[in-house]
Amino acid sequence: MEMHSSSDAFYEILTRVSLGNLMRQCKWVCKDWEKFTYETMFKLMHSQRTQTVSGYFIKSSERYDEYRYDFVTIVDHSPQIIPSPSLDFLPRNTKIVASSNDGILCCVNNSNHRHPIYYICKPTTHSWRMIPKPRTRFVTESMAMVVRQSYPELYCKIIRLSRPKKGPGYHCEIFSSKEWAWKRLSDITLPYCVFIKLGGGIYVKRGFHWLTTDDRVFVFYVEEQIWTTFRLPEEHEVIQKMNKKLIHFEGNIGVIFTSRNWMRLWILHDRQTNTWINKFNINLRWLHRKTKSRYSWVLDIYSNDIVLMRNNDEVIWYNCSNRTYITSRLPSKTTMIGEVYSFDSDLVPCSLRS
Repeated sequence: MEMHSSSDAFYEILTRVSLGNLMRQCKWVCKDWEKFTYETMFKLMHSQRTQTVSGYFIKSSERYDEYRYDFVTIVDHSPQIIPSPSLDFLPRNTKIVASSNDGILCCVNNSNHRHPIYYICKPTTHSWRMIPKPRTRFVTESMAMVVRQSYPELYCKIIRLSRPKKGPGYHCEIFSSKEWAWKRLSDITLPYCVFIKLGGGIYVKRGFHWLTTDDRVFVFYVEEQIWTTFRLPEEHEVIQKMNKKLIHFEGNIGVIFTSRNWMRLWILHDRQTNTWINKFNINLRWLHRKTKSRYSWVLDIYSNDIVLMRNNDEVIWYNCSNRTYITSRLPSKTTMIGEVYSFDSDLVPCSLRS
């Protein structure tokens, strides 16, 4: 974990800049400023000083057909000043299907299976709006969302991949808040018996990324409306039995391999040559002894050195730099499913109108 002197004027100023200005303007001034935004100490300090909500919605179930979302965070906010965000202002059993880096979620309510209702919402301000339905006769496989601007007007795009009734590949639709409509794009044709995996849609460098079942990365570029695939690091050929999790790491796409006792992070360094760099290798035996668990699943990377993990009944924030951790326990009588949605949001009202 990198520390900075309080006399560093730029660092101090950036910790007080609003979330919107920080993510859309300041972090792109230079590489050093961008690097600040990924550091654990900076993220915690910025969240506290600007009243930014930072954490994850974690999906769990109380019954097989009922879901709930609990918000977990390591930022120390007073609940009287900043209440923990929830989906209680939406109809019951509404599900998150995509999240953005601006506190805007895309959700769906399937209470009426023939007529699902789609929403975009900002949980910290309880603002929401229905959006048109995509072609719901096709079963949704995955959705992803990017917000270019949320104030004073909303500009976002949502991609939806759905399975055709026959044949391989996916139907592809994209929603634009400017047109306020879905547009059907050309179908995506993957090799026979190759599918995208759940838990993807990572937005990095103009594209959404998913892992595929043949150990490649599928990328859909939003503005160009084209797609491609590329290989994982060669390590995956040696460690096939390891679990793989696609993540966003300091502005690049990365993949974490986990086994019972090890966690390894690889970062894509050069897409043209498909060069990957091994960032760290962590022995998890100590963590498992401390948490009295046999295995830990990686959910995401929160910052440059904190990995969000889970075991049977709790969420673990593990610091890879100093080998410390804290835990967040979810309410009892729930079964953690493991779907997580990163959430960073300010408290600025949003009209959700384009």
